[in-house]
Amino acid sequence: MHSTKRIASNSLFYTGALILQKILSTLYFWYYSNNLPGGASDVGRFNFVLSFVTLFFIIGDLGLYLVFLRESSKSPDRANRYLNTLLTIKLPLMVLAILVILGLSHLHLADNFLLLALALIWILLDSLTALFYAVLRSRQNLKYESIAVIIYQLIVIGIGAASIKLSGNIIYLIIALIIGTGLNLIFSATVVIFKLKFKIRLAYDPSIVKFFLKALPAFTVAGILVKILNSLDTVLIKQLTDDFRAVAFYTIPLKIVTVLSLTLPTALMGALYPAFSSLSAYKSPALNKIWEKSIEYLLIISLPIGFGFLALGQNIISALWKPEYLSAVLPGKIMLFALPFIFIAFPTGNLLNAIDRQKCTAFSRGLGVITLFLLSIILIPKFYLIGAAIAMLCTHIVIVCSDIYFLRDRFLLILPALSKSFARILLASFVMFAIIKILALYLPWYSLILIGGGAYFGVLWAVGGIDAKAIFKYL
Repeated sequence: MHSTKRIASNSLFYTGALILQKILSTLYFWYYSNNLPGGASDVGRFNFVLSFVTLFFIIGDLGLYLVFLRESSKSPDRANRYLNTLLTIKLPLMVLAILVILGLSHLHLADNFLLLALALIWILLDSLTALFYAVLRSRQNLKYESIAVIIYQLIVIGIGAASIKLSGNIIYLIIALIIGTGLNLIFSATVVIFKLKFKIRLAYDPSIVKFFLKALPAFTVAGILVKILNSLDTVLIKQLTDDFRAVAFYTIPLKIVTVLSLTLPTALMGALYPAFSSLSAYKSPALNKIWEKSIEYLLIISLPIGFGFLALGQNIISALWKPEYLSAVLPGKIMLFALPFIFIAFPTGNLLNAIDRQKCTAFSRGLGVITLFLLSIILIPKFYLIGAAIAMLCTHIVIVCSDIYFLRDRFLLILPALSKSFARILLASFVMFAIIKILALYLPWYSLILIGGGAYFGVLWAVGGIDAKAIFKYL
């Protein structure tokens, strides 16, 4: 069994690497979005292609990765047999995914067929890479992946930036992803083969196949639905507007939301989910308190970001991007207010999983997919990107409300304390917003971020909204 110290060390190391990778990825996005010769049209085309293949390549995995990770963690001695059988299962699924993507590309996206074919190579390599890293994750060995994720990002940035200078063709941005992911696949496979002494081959074990397929529905549906949520909006915007520029304008605030939601709440839940599971098993009353505090601290982080972008969105976009991207400002102001709901869905969803109500988690995310699809079809043709932003906001409100409905007994217990916390956070956010708007005529935006942040935490502390020791008291 792995020691707590080792698990904590690996988790901290990986979280730090992930944060650094997201920073590098955001800087790279800023660079290519400002320097591609085709401007917003090229940016939209590039991001649409990646979202399209990501959405439909779900067929090539169907959540088998998550089942493999869980079962390999439980039985490390069987991981090699699991991996060989899984590669055999995934082969026909990946072929099916390839045929579907190429078929749809040929019929409906013929002008971008080459880009989609190249993106398909990237997602195929990425899917295989994830399997090899799952072997290492199952052994709580995250250091190789932590190092590789940074090197991978640097390779992609280096090749991508050079290609923009030399050519400006977005084909080379996808080639950069292929090269970076290909090298990452070779590295991960090498570690698994030579460090762990795995023997990789195609094998078919009927008992393992039956076991994996039986575990698949209940355990992985929510993960599949989250993947759909992360890609569907971009694909729908392109299909409903027939405008790659619209995809680019939507992608700028979406990038902010994605980077924040894949770092801060992910890191917190990585630390708290084991506590959720353990306290649930022992029916400890401390579980509700930890859940309450996790929601409170995620609100402390996310709500002022929404108010901050409401106050400074135009200043930030104007300073960091070309004038054509000003169309991203208003949708961005709406989308950033989805951030608190996206953050809260992490502790609500993780708690449902911890108390063995995964079907409820999946139902909420499925309801979110339906909401996003229907609202996008209704609102985007009428209101363009404003409609897309409203659809996104409503989607995440629906997900959180659905989770809370399934947790209503627990939620009613924490509601009085949480309401008081929310009132303090909202007050501090309003004060921050007012100070920023007053000083916006006199100071640059980056100074206002620092001043606004200081004012926010100052007010929050003054009204008793910060208690950094509380969450650790219950762990």
